Amino acid sequence: MLDGHDVRVCEARLRQARAQLAVPSTFDMVEATQVVELYTSFGVVHVALPAGEFIVGMEDPAGVRRFGVVRFEGIPDDEGWHVD
Repeated sequence: MLDGHDVRVCEARLRQARAQLAVPSTFDMVEATQVVELYTSFGVVHVALPAGEFIVGMEDPAGVRRFGVVRFEGIPDDEGWHVD
């Protein structure tokens, strides 16, 4: 999912995310976003990450998840996501 939309991720994005989050190739990307939603006493604040940075969620076949910020190098933000 990319910001709530089902997408497939290109192999280059998967390789970079796995390397930066230090997870093996059994992990697949299941979530990604460039906007952090922060819940405050004033309401929900949307914080945009810098260009090239995404918060991603990775999951292995056993259901183990890892989350982190990944900076994708050499891939424009709007490329490498394939809508299903």
